[in-house]
Amino acid sequence: MFDPKIKINLNAIIRHPFDKKKRNSYRKNKFNNLNTNNDIFSSIQTKREGIFFDKYDYIDVSIVIAMYGNVDMTLDCLSTLKSASSGLNIEVIVIDDNSNDPRLGEIKNINGIIFIENYENIGYLASCNRASKSAKGRYIHLLNNDTLLAPFSIVSLFESFVDDNVGAVGSKLVYPDGTLQEAGCIIWRDGSAWNYGRGSDTEDYRFNFVRRVDYCSAASLMVRSDVWFNLDGFDEHFAPAYCEDSDLAFRMRAQGLHVLYQPASVVLHLEGKSHGADTTSGVKAFQIVNNEKLFARWSHELLTRQPSGYRIPVAARCETKKVILFIDHYVPEPDRDAGSRTVFSIIKILLNENWHIVFIPDNMRKSDYTTSLQALGVEVVYGNSIDQNNWIADNLRWIDAVLLSRPQIASKYINLILSSSKVPVIFYGHDLHHLRMMGDPDPAVANQAEEIMETELSIWKKSDLVLYPSSSEVHVVKNLCPSANALVLQPYEFFPTSRNAAPESKDVVFVAGFSHSPNVDAAVWFVTEIWPQVFSADPRARLKLVGSNPSKEVLALHSDIVEVTGWVSDEELINIYSKARVAVVPLRFGAGIKSKTLEALAYGVPLVTTSIGAQGINNLNRISFIRDDSKSFALAVLDLLATSDQEWLAVSKSGAEYINSYYSNMTMRDSIIEAFKTVKGF
Repeated sequence: MFDPKIKINLNAIIRHPFDKKKRNSYRKNKFNNLNTNNDIFSSIQTKREGIFFDKYDYIDVSIVIAMYGNVDMTLDCLSTLKSASSGLNIEVIVIDDNSNDPRLGEIKNINGIIFIENYENIGYLASCNRASKSAKGRYIHLLNNDTLLAPFSIVSLFESFVDDNVGAVGSKLVYPDGTLQEAGCIIWRDGSAWNYGRGSDTEDYRFNFVRRVDYCSAASLMVRSDVWFNLDGFDEHFAPAYCEDSDLAFRMRAQGLHVLYQPASVVLHLEGKSHGADTTSGVKAFQIVNNEKLFARWSHELLTRQPSGYRIPVAARCETKKVILFIDHYVPEPDRDAGSRTVFSIIKILLNENWHIVFIPDNMRKSDYTTSLQALGVEVVYGNSIDQNNWIADNLRWIDAVLLSRPQIASKYINLILSSSKVPVIFYGHDLHHLRMMGDPDPAVANQAEEIMETELSIWKKSDLVLYPSSSEVHVVKNLCPSANALVLQPYEFFPTSRNAAPESKDVVFVAGFSHSPNVDAAVWFVTEIWPQVFSADPRARLKLVGSNPSKEVLALHSDIVEVTGWVSDEELINIYSKARVAVVPLRFGAGIKSKTLEALAYGVPLVTTSIGAQGINNLNRISFIRDDSKSFALAVLDLLATSDQEWLAVSKSGAEYINSYYSNMTMRDSIIEAFKTVKGF
């Protein structure tokens, strides 16, 4: 998805070197509703026979498992590694610390295992260091033998290294009863440690987003190999065991690196099975001794950097980022509607500017899109047991700014926020709802326009910053509310496509979300009044109506020459645009800048639209046809269908250049940053 601040490549949420759909389907159906004993791990005993590991010339991850006997436990752990690492090239290194267990041959004889046997007992820490010297992988995964791994849990750690500033990533650890054991760890000023979330529900929103942490337990910790070897592994000052993982994390941070917690990597940990739980004797006694060593070594860091007192929401994030609360109607679905795409783009930009984002969906639902935000590090609040108003009142003290989206959502929360805190309020309206409603052919909708205008006016007066996607809308706001600090926020970011050849097909496409009434009206108008003229003149032409939630009216338009696709994936959409000769945006009413207009240009497809479709987009008439009556619209479509390939490519190139100049990622970023600077405290 940054100075010593983390920089993440946010153009892709997570890298997927293998079958993403298969993995996400498995997670959704098999693991999101974790019942640890009875679901994922129930059949371990029957899967142990025939464990083997392939050998590869190139190793992604070296898994290092230190054991002291406990052969059954180790076999169970090994039996989960295949599904946990699916798609990766791994090697497995097992080291036994001179246990003299008569059953060690069962481990030695597993195909592909690198087995090391200590000739004297050197302890856990030294065993890990010794075993790691045999590692050939780009990453070293330190793993206790008293663990069982959920499918893709190793892959999730591997994918988390999206930036050179990430030194290590740890798993979500759970108890056999399915409760949470650890969601990363906090070290307080006095050097004491706390397993964050211990005993809580594993699905609680607080424990399910990627974040920096003080450290993660080495029960399941993946470390960059170059970092591990540069630091000489665990420091033997903490031998034989305990605090070596927290010391490693502090040494990483001293080099400007970070430790991340990755909740998508879920590991059952039979805590205490290796060394017991009695801290007064045996190896476990070193837990107290080494905690004192840790404080002695890092006391300056702890006293100057760590939070004072037990400020859990701040300490759990292990960083001093400013926090922005973002409230919208639901978790954004950027591949389904334009408003979601804008919200998602704003989120990515704020993350890159080092903000921590807490996102509250008004419907409080966890959707399939929630995990996408959590993977980026967004703290998404959800759950039927949580009351939004109570949450806001209780947590505003940790918030530095609030961003409200859409008038119907902002009006629900703005008074509570202003009465509970002096935190700055930013409002993004998406479009002027009252203007769009005035143009709706449905009289019931049009009659509500005045009411929604009063709502919008009230929000403008109460907000520290008001944002709309076009200068024309900002002009209206300032006329109606002269006191408003109203500015333009470029609503979309695009990555223009360079076309090297014109498509051979005569495909015409209209891409839109069809739960939106202006888009439904546009589709019906185009198919009934414009398309017959086009098809009559060019029978090779074919029309595709592409987009989510097609209404009954839109579905009824399907025919031999008109395809209604419904929702399509990003990959499918790219393919559709690559074959399209013409894109149309035949809107007859609406407000705000239309992403579908800009999207077509970004994909290099020549465009015909209306004045409404061109609204707020400066100088669009220089590169596209703008036509408002059915006859001239049809003639413009036919003109583009008939143009030569050379002329087509010239039009395509001009559209892509326009997007690159005015609607790139950087221009959107600059518009947000400059707007936020006008708010006190930013």
